[in-house]
Amino acid sequence: QGINAEYGGPDNRPELEQQALLPPLRGDGQKCSAVAHRAANPDRLLPPPGRVPTVVFHPYIDVLFLSGCLDGRVKLWNIHARKVQSYYKLDKRNNNEALITAVNFITYGEKMVRASVGTFDGRITVLDVTASNNLEYQKSF
Repeated sequence: QGINAEYGGPDNRPELEQQALLPPLRGDGQKCSAVAHRAANPDRLLPPPGRVPTVVFHPYIDVLFLSGCLDGRVKLWNIHARKVQSYYKLDKRNNNEALITAVNFITYGEKMVRASVGTFDGRITVLDVTASNNLEYQKSF
């Protein structure tokens, strides 16, 4: 690990750098330009807050989880494949995006699963999670 001459050592870096898990500094004590840029612009360390306000794991398949996004998309993620398995985009209402504030799985029958999606404007949408792990629209109210 590199030595940080400015702060006396690798463990004495400012708290902001430690939390952001920035790469270690070069051995001569000089900051890499990318590190310096990120430290000078702390608002760029993390993605904008609130883009994914809700996440829930699949009740039977532990490598799948569902996320609800503020852009109106519900995404079914596969951890092992490191990709979105399936997604569904909710329709706009009154020319506004459907701001998803809650998602959950509903189980019924023999390991049958549905996803419920709640939006900021009070709408609830139900999606079937098929055997091939795709999201299909069921109903909305």
